Amino acid sequence: MKKFFSLMLCVCAALPLLLTGCSQTADETDTLSLGFGVYAVTGNEDATEDQNGTSKISLTFASVLVDENGKIVRCFLDAAEHAASFTLDGKAVDAPSFQTKYEQGDAYGMKIYGGAKGEWYEEADAFCALVEGKTMDGVKALVASDGKGTDEVIRAGCTISVSEFVMAIENAVKNIVKN
Repeated sequence: MKKFFSLMLCVCAALPLLLTGCSQTADETDTLSLGFGVYAVTGNEDATEDQNGTSKISLTFASVLVDENGKIVRCFLDAAEHAASFTLDGKAVDAPSFQTKYEQGDAYGMKIYGGAKGEWYEEADAFCALVEGKTMDGVKALVASDGKGTDEVIRAGCTISVSEFVMAIENAVKNIVKN
């Protein structure tokens, strides 16, 4: 439960980012709606006599402001991946870190260890900038068949897989709070 609340705090921390610095200016008559979404992937490997087991969860969070025409005005993404190892008798082996990928910033290490052009947060920000002004159909069209982005996404500076981004954004749009 502690993990859930920590991760939800990260999503809520995105709220000020959404409400300031919008790339599009909305005049006073525009109605903007706010939505939060999460996309989760889990996995487990049982422990054996020769190897510890693991339990993993990957959560992708999206916060969106959407105008009355269904266009995304502002988007924020974050993700958290946590894994815990356990012995055959169920005892925890290590304690996972609870920092999100955005919180890790440059320490996430995509540039150093993966040879990427940008760190995770830079690539997520590039994707967010690209989806602003698009409807959900336009956002879905940014995913190539392999889960990575189309050429447009790659040119924008996002070379990582975007399918989980799109799923989280779709959930956020579905969870819009109407004024």
